[in-house]
Amino acid sequence: MENIFKNKLINYEETPPDFILKNLKNKISGSNSSFIARNKYFIAASVVFVAAVSSFLFLNKTTQEKHQTISKIHNTTITEKHQTKIIKNNLVVEENAVKKGTKNVIILSENKIINTPEEKAQVTYTNKKINAGADVIVCGNTFEMAPINTENGFWLTDADIIIKDKNNPNTKIISNVEGVTHLIWKEKIADDFITDTVKISFVNYPKSDIEIEQINDICANKNTDINFITSNKYNYYWDDGFTTKQNFRNNLSAGSYTITVSNTSCSNTFNINITDNASINVDFYHTELYSAVNIPFYFTNRTEFESNENTHVNYIWDFGDGAISNEKNPEHTYTEYGDFNIKLIAIADNGCKDSLILKVKVDENEVKMPNIFTPNGDGKNDVLVLNPKPLTSYYAAVFDRSGREITHWTNVNNAWDGKLKSGDNASVGVYYYIVSGIDTEGKKFNYKSFVHLSR
Repeated sequence: MENIFKNKLINYEETPPDFILKNLKNKISGSNSSFIARNKYFIAASVVFVAAVSSFLFLNKTTQEKHQTISKIHNTTITEKHQTKIIKNNLVVEENAVKKGTKNVIILSENKIINTPEEKAQVTYTNKKINAGADVIVCGNTFEMAPINTENGFWLTDADIIIKDKNNPNTKIISNVEGVTHLIWKEKIADDFITDTVKISFVNYPKSDIEIEQINDICANKNTDINFITSNKYNYYWDDGFTTKQNFRNNLSAGSYTITVSNTSCSNTFNINITDNASINVDFYHTELYSAVNIPFYFTNRTEFESNENTHVNYIWDFGDGAISNEKNPEHTYTEYGDFNIKLIAIADNGCKDSLILKVKVDENEVKMPNIFTPNGDGKNDVLVLNPKPLTSYYAAVFDRSGREITHWTNVNNAWDGKLKSGDNASVGVYYYIVSGIDTEGKKFNYKSFVHLSR
């Protein structure tokens, strides 16, 4: 009889418990064969039903126990020796190939237990790492963070730093001090936190702390000083090749300069344009009838001065024979012959200064010019002839003692006959004359003297 029941139940997943078979055997034994024969199909069906119910109850109990165990360690990663158990959303997977200490994230569908080789093969493992950015050197005190691999998290630090938005990986930060500091980016993974630290070195930026000062006026001379006012130490590289650790440079002329100021990590370029706020250019020439002793030299000052201010210019003449003058257009007579260096120095009140030297040769022979004539009609010395040398242009004029012009002429062959413009005879006395023109060498001259008119 027992073999009959077992044969009937062979196609089921699980054999009914022994107590069920025993009860069936007892009942069957207590009945006559005719009852069994009449109800054999009903009895077989009942046995099958009881076996199915028992199997369902057993499986359900096992599943509840597994879920209760999983719920205690929900979303937790446990690493033991070389085996890692990872539980997420009521899922359990074992992976013996994972090394101890390795962080893992398992991407799984929800509400499913992974226990077959086929299902385990579909599980994806990825290393969970964050990168808050590379260590940097910041020139100045402001920086915008540049993370490489981050998600939801926040910045934290104990340094004297202003974090504009601590939850923004790309936040802007402002440091109140120089030096090395550390910023930490922190993210939550399951029930744990992971972090990454960025080392930031704030180095002084050579711009915000530098003030450029220009000292002295220019006036087309090398008299300008440039100072970089700063409390920090820098190297200064000028575009003309001059390199120094000093924060100043003297004796600069007008022009444009490019200076690179740097420390060990940061640099900045400054463009400085030095313009003339004033300029002075000395020039002069001299004229004389003859370059000889006892002949006056007349000096014409052609110095040009430009300034943004109303500035007075002073002049110093040095005639090379010990004599000096402060007039703008002086005259000078040499009493000795020889070579002399004539120097004119022009100095403006604002410090602009320039000078020029010209060389003259004074001959020993003295030019004889008339100092008296007698227009009395006796045929002797009746006219005043003013023709000291060959000239390509010529002008002569005579004045009385009050400065009124008596007569003038432009023909070198003319002369004064002692008469007024009215035709009357000029009075006896002292008269002044000037002679000017250009000689055959193209040199200008101007001669002034006096003559006595006597009858």
